[in-house]
Amino acid sequence: MLSETFVFVAAGLAVGGGALGARFAGAAWWQGALIGAAGFVASSLAGMALGGAGLFWPFIATLAGMAAAGAAMKLQSRQIAETAAAALVCSLVGGAVYAAADEAGLAPSGRLTCDGLVAEIVTIDQGPLAPKLLDVVETETVRQTDDRLECKGLGLFSDRSREAVRYRTYEEFGKRWIEFEPAG
Repeated sequence: MLSETFVFVAAGLAVGGGALGARFAGAAWWQGALIGAAGFVASSLAGMALGGAGLFWPFIATLAGMAAAGAAMKLQSRQIAETAAAALVCSLVGGAVYAAADEAGLAPSGRLTCDGLVAEIVTIDQGPLAPKLLDVVETETVRQTDDRLECKGLGLFSDRSREAVRYRTYEEFGKRWIEFEPAG
């Protein structure tokens, strides 16, 4: 499931890329923006109709939506092609950057990663006598569902010790909870 942020970024890049492409193609920026928006809508509808399976038909729908919008505005074929190319390139580059950020746990996708959860785990105070957890390396996902993420890794502590730890986050009572413990 794509987050609202990703959808907003993808739509913005398609519209912005179309506007930019139109300017270089000699058309009005708003025409390019409409072509980018038409491509985004067509792609989204095809993706929903197919249940998110595959990229081929949503891509074809994007091209068809852009071509139809350009033809409706009576643009030349060259203008439509250049505008559509700019919108597609902006969307693809933006999508690739977003996917990489998501994989690194940086994008607000609603899907946490074990690496992304470490920054929150190290903020947990274990009391004045316990060594502080500084970092978790060699992270591995144990189990992940829509509302729960369980991980394990090697904990690095302030007393220079290293110990296997398990940590998790889950939703309960409308709140998100985070905890960690020794793996042993």
